[in-house]
Amino acid sequence: MTMPRRGSLSTRLRDGRILVVGGLEFPGPAQVAAEIFDPKTESWSPAGQATQPLVRDGFAMTVLKDGRVLICGGAGPPPLAIGATAGYIYDPQRDRWSASAYMRQGRVDHSASLLPNGRVLVAGGRDAFVNGTPLNTSEIFDVITVTNTPATTAATAAQLTSATPGVSLAGGRLPLQQVAWLVAGAMVAGGVLILAVVLFATTLRRFRRL
Repeated sequence: MTMPRRGSLSTRLRDGRILVVGGLEFPGPAQVAAEIFDPKTESWSPAGQATQPLVRDGFAMTVLKDGRVLICGGAGPPPLAIGATAGYIYDPQRDRWSASAYMRQGRVDHSASLLPNGRVLVAGGRDAFVNGTPLNTSEIFDVITVTNTPATTAATAAQLTSATPGVSLAGGRLPLQQVAWLVAGAMVAGGVLILAVVLFATTLRRFRRL
């Protein structure tokens, strides 16, 4: 391979090539986070080098129904290496990575299983790589449309949601209770603003009479 790796994940693409992701030491110099082995030429090459995400270890990976590859979560910087919420999609036809929406929970060493309807069940894991607390929660990844957004920015072409009802906002979801509080706060703020305008107008009239 082009880089030494330990604990990386690999999967077979539809065209027979092998995608290898992560397993890199942290910290370190600029490294190739993902590379592809082509059995026809018996050679290795970077996978979407210009758009590669910053992933090391502890993430989950699965091949989607359309042939793209989803990776999500993973360990952050040491010493605690807190679980990441970010997710990324690799499109082998375009040789490009793009960012998906964030998970609700940062996870390390979790699972990601493709369901018959094309969605992905993300479950378990820990909230940190070092002394992390085991998680008994799960989330559903639902691909909406193909995204061409570079992996360094957040995209809303996919959503990671849980069973908790909520409203999508900037790639994530807010529980309905929080949404209700936001709406109520906006209404109160609007009422205060109107009251301030009325008081100002009344005071101005009285001042002109004097």
